[in-house]
Amino acid sequence: MNPKQVEFDRILQELCSSFAKKSPGERSSFRAAVSLEEFYTLIEFARRAAVFSLRRNDSHILQGGLTALAMIEAERTDSRDILIALALLHHSAVRIGMNPSSAFQTAAPV
Repeated sequence: MNPKQVEFDRILQELCSSFAKKSPGERSSFRAAVSLEEFYTLIEFARRAAVFSLRRNDSHILQGGLTALAMIEAERTDSRDILIALALLHHSAVRIGMNPSSAFQTAAPV
């Protein structure tokens, strides 16, 4: 996998930043309005964020990937897809010197 960053990655990163600032009720409403196809777009973004954060040693990008996964209603997807993205993000967090546990807990509380 050798992804190249595109404009859509920047847009999704901004969406993740916005989502993280919402209240718990707003986040819940947002999740309910997202389609299954959009959930899989977020999962793919999280996987790409793991790669980009590692390449640039950038915790902000990694946090966006974690937030993207927090935007998903897991019961509406195949949980294995989320776990794979989480594993990639965990690996990247360790490699760039982040505390994965802390990063995961602060991504976007439910």
